[in-house]
Amino acid sequence: MNSIINVFAFSCWGYDFLNLIQKTICIVFFLVGVTLVSGCGGEKTTGTEPSPRPVTVLELREITPVKKLQLTGSIKSWKEQDISFEVEGRVKRIVEMSTYLEGRWEEGGVVRVPGDILARLDERSYRIRLKAAAAERDRAQAEYVRKEQAWEKRAIAEVDFIRATSDRDANQARFEQADYDLDRCILPAPFSGEVSEVYVEAGGYVKRGEPVAHLVMMDPIKIDISVSSATAKRLKIRDSVRIFLPGDEGPVYGVVYEKSTVADPETRTFRVSIITRNIRAVGGLAPDSPLLNFPLITDFTYLFR
Repeated sequence: MNSIINVFAFSCWGYDFLNLIQKTICIVFFLVGVTLVSGCGGEKTTGTEPSPRPVTVLELREITPVKKLQLTGSIKSWKEQDISFEVEGRVKRIVEMSTYLEGRWEEGGVVRVPGDILARLDERSYRIRLKAAAAERDRAQAEYVRKEQAWEKRAIAEVDFIRATSDRDANQARFEQADYDLDRCILPAPFSGEVSEVYVEAGGYVKRGEPVAHLVMMDPIKIDISVSSATAKRLKIRDSVRIFLPGDEGPVYGVVYEKSTVADPETRTFRVSIITRNIRAVGGLAPDSPLLNFPLITDFTYLFR
């Protein structure tokens, strides 16, 4: 009986074991099926990717980032002035037209360059005035010393001492004025430039402040252009510009110096002035000019704009 029971128990256990194997196989088949289904779903997802977007291709070329602006202008002198004497007299000597003169240069009260002589007056009358003023000055100084000693001893009235002091100071001022007038008989060029006009010849008589010659600065030079209000807004002070002169292949460089704030009532345009160096003016310097000892500027570049 026990044997039969044991066999039955083994048979039952064997049945359960076979049933477990079948379930395991079914689970394995199920997992494989899920894997296959997931794989199919992955292929469908890959097939729904977005199509490539259109691309625009640009060809890179070298260009100038600033719009070119070509204008015409007229060359003018940077500075010009009628030159005259501070005193009157007869002209003893005066330069000819087209003469290049080096201007007077003072720095810190010290005359670095005395300047070339443009004209000279006859100095004889002024020398006589200076001698007379010197004699009066010495007389007044001696009279002052005598009155001062008498005043210290209370031998004269105070008003006499004051009068002597005033007379001394007045004669000293006359002497200084006579010395100043004698020095002004020589007329140096106030700035470097070329004499474009001579109004009086040697031997002529000129009055104080009467023009004797016209001096024009040759370096630097100025170029004036007339532009519209829109163009004037584009041009800024100290902007660098290229200047093409007639007959020259290469450009010279300049900068915008000033702009008019009011338009011309007739043309409705604004004036813009450009400054540049005049290299040709260097040839007008005298062989012994001290400026030739310094380096000459032949070109420049404005670094801020």
